[in-house]
This record gives sequence, C-alpha cells and structure tokens, in this order.
Amino acid sequence: MRRSRATRSKLKRRNAGRSSRSAALLRRDKRGLFSSASDLRAAYSSGMQDAKQLRASGFPAVISNSLKQRINESWTRRCEQRPSSSLTGKRIADSSHYAEGFMAELNLPSQAWLPVPKHQSAAAVVLPSSGLNIAAIQELLRLPLDEIIVVLEAQGEKGFAEARRLPGVTIVHITESLGQDVGRAVGAKLTKAETVLFTDGSVFIPAERLAFLLAAADSSTDVALSDISGAVGLFSQWDDITRIRAFMNWSLGRPDLAANSAADLPQAWSRRAIQLVGAELLAVPPVAHQFVIQHKLTVTAYLIQKGTHSLIRRTIAPFSDTAAERLIIGDHIEALAAAMEHRGSRLSYLDRSRTRIAGRGGGS
Repeated sequence: MRRSRATRSKLKRRNAGRSSRSAALLRRDKRGLFSSASDLRAAYSSGMQDAKQLRASGFPAVISNSLKQRINESWTRRCEQRPSSSLTGKRIADSSHYAEGFMAELNLPSQAWLPVPKHQSAAAVVLPSSGLNIAAIQELLRLPLDEIIVVLEAQGEKGFAEARRLPGVTIVHITESLGQDVGRAVGAKLTKAETVLFTDGSVFIPAERLAFLLAAADSSTDVALSDISGAVGLFSQWDDITRIRAFMNWSLGRPDLAANSAADLPQAWSRRAIQLVGAELLAVPPVAHQFVIQHKLTVTAYLIQKGTHSLIRRTIAPFSDTAAERLIIGDHIEALAAAMEHRGSRLSYLDRSRTRIAGRGGGS
C-alpha cells in the first residue's frame, strides 16, 4: 500500500539527512572536486526517476542485494553518459544522494548504499588482523559487492558468533592460525569475482574511500594499492621495513611507488592479475608485488586514508631482530631474488663497468 504524501515527504527528508556524513566527507576530497547543493539535488532527483522506471518494470521493491545491484547498474549507465568516466569525490557524493533518492521513491528506508560505476562482478576478502570490527564490515555492505568473504583465523567462538550475525557474509572459520597473509590466498580461491577487494576487518575505513580502489581495479588498473606515503614521514624517520620496501620498488624500476606495497591493506586486484600471479602467491605479498611489476601489469597507489594500512607502523631500532620483522624482510629478499633471476643481478640499476674495470687496474 502506498504511503501518504506527508509520510513520503518525511521519509525523503530522513533519507537525505542520512547521506550528509558521506557528502561532507567527499566535499573535502583532496582531488579538489566538489558537489554543489544543486548537484546533489539533481543526483537525488535522478535516483527517483530511475526508481519509477524500475517499479514500472515490476521489479520487487524490497531491500536486498539484488536491489542494490540494480541501483548500481542504473548509476553506472548515468555515469557513462558523462564526459569523464573517472571516479572523483564529487561523483561519489552524487552517487550517495542518487541512492537516497532511489530508495525514497520506492518508499524504502535508507541503507546508506554507495553506488560505484563498474561493469564487472566484485567481491571483498576480509582479513581481521586483531579481532573483527563489525563497523568495518558494515562499510563493505554499503558497496555494490556480489559477495563478502571473511576469513577468521584463530578468532575463537565469540568472533565467529559475531561474524555469523552479519547478513550476506560468507564466513571461513579456521580454528588455527595459518600464518601471516595466507588468508588472502584462501579468500582469492573461494571467489570467482572479476575484482577482489582485500581489506583488514579490524580497521574501519569509510566506503567512500574504498570505492576508489574498487573502481580502479574494475577499469584500467590491475592492482590498486593503498598509498601510505603520508603515514611514514620523512626518509630519516623510516624504519627498516619501510626502507627495504622502497628499495625493492626502486630496484624494480618503480620509484613512483615509494614505500607502497602489496603488503598493506586495503588493496584491490583484477582477476587478470590474480590469475597471472596465482592465488597461492598472494600469501607472500612482496613476491606477488614484484611479480605483477615484473610482468608489466598496471600497479597504482591511491590515497585512501591516513593511518589505515594493516602493517603495524612503529619505530624499529636499526638491526632489531623481531620475528615479525625477520619474516617481512625475508619475504622481500625472496622477492628480490626472484626478480634478479629474471632480470639479472643489477635489476634496474646501471652497470658502471668502466668504474669496476678501473678499480681492478684494467682500464684507462
């Protein structure tokens, strides 16, 4: 039964208000692109128009993942009609209001869904580093994901029970610890999605920021990394792990990546990249990182949010010898060894042979 005009008007105002947080966040987007009030009203109105068409088609107006995907498809078509297909803060703010208008027209309460222009299936693989953060999963539920896989390692019954209460989430419960990053390989094998978003289930990151990684891997990027450059400080403040990560990127001919690495979450991979690397290799992020660069896949770092990387950042004294650091450094040495086997021992560095000959007394 249709609601009264007054009730519908009240619902629309409430739905519009719920999108204010995401709108405010994106108005401060570092890309310098802003949504005006008129832009947001236009997006809201467009959502209502498309909802009328969907209702006329007989599609059931009930809250479901199918409805979320239909809203996303409609938004994607509208984005394709615009001059630029690039995802910007402005476009994300518009998309939030579009979804609100869509839901209001269908007389449904807001779900804070965030449409992201995409053309392929997408999934999230969630790897809690220190206990499952339900709020982090709720942000993923706002995105147009076909499936969400949570890999719980040695979390105990309490963590398992909390995860099971989440709607539309597949739980992989492993009672023992598989080892650092092995959950990535497990999750990648379980999904057939064309785009896979890997996230740390312990860290809250707004869906508005994760959307950039999702859209990048859906379009022109094979591996979309988190840019942590702003979190590591000046070179003089870098710890040993940060230095070896940057050294590996320089050695592979990608100084533009600085200290950014596939070791950090969140990140998104295309199916093409996963198939080339092999799901098993995702369990050793530095090796997977060098592999995609070695095979000239598109690897780009995106600024997501300061301080949201999964690798624990702390000041490490020179030559400290913790087990975690030894493992990380060992993985990078393995990655560099694999690269040298393919490209030679000097990698991207010039072979200054005349200097070495002169040093032996054999040149002029």
